Amino acid sequence: MIELLYMNVTMFENAELFDKCMSLISSDRKEKIKKLTNPAPARLSLGAGILLRLAMEKCGCADHLNNIKYGKFGKPYFENLDFHFSLSHSGEYVICVYSDTPVGADLQRIKEKLPLHTNKILSCEEKEYLNDQNQSDPVNLFFQLWAKKESLIKWDGRGLRLPLHQLSFVSNNTVCNTILFQNKKLYFHDITILMPEYALCICSDNEIHLDHCIEITEKFLTNY
Repeated sequence: MIELLYMNVTMFENAELFDKCMSLISSDRKEKIKKLTNPAPARLSLGAGILLRLAMEKCGCADHLNNIKYGKFGKPYFENLDFHFSLSHSGEYVICVYSDTPVGADLQRIKEKLPLHTNKILSCEEKEYLNDQNQSDPVNLFFQLWAKKESLIKWDGRGLRLPLHQLSFVSNNTVCNTILFQNKKLYFHDITILMPEYALCICSDNEIHLDHCIEITEKFLTNY
């Protein structure tokens, strides 16, 4: 089982809705948000907290919301629960992917141009593939590759301690949706239809069959 919740956090420009949702998230996240002076990161963090709560409600374990723990390298998890999740945000969107097995997910807003420095992100094979003159949209492809790599390191839990340029998703001039990572086969699922201006990828060590993609709207939260 793998499911996805997502939202556009501009809805939290509504101060009344912001305050209402602040009362619904974990105490730990609430304290972190209160320390943020920039409203944009505060809205993103609040969105992540709300999506996590809703995901746990769907799985019948919302009473554990305040029991979150963090691994050695900062990966959040819940002890003794068959509930695994991954949060990501970019631009004005937040996602929460959750499953009964370990999962990683990443969201990247697709920009108009490539970043100036890609050597720390792309492998040699990926750079060659990206520079191929037959590529119709190298910028979009770059962000898709980046989202794949970020979803893997979130699944793994060690963050950027895994050098991105040592991970390659191009083989025989083809972008791969499975790779062998530390003797384990990992599966990747790209989602492009929900938010066309974003690259979104999910990573799992099981074949990915996405059961539901649900947008959480302002109307839903107002009536929650």
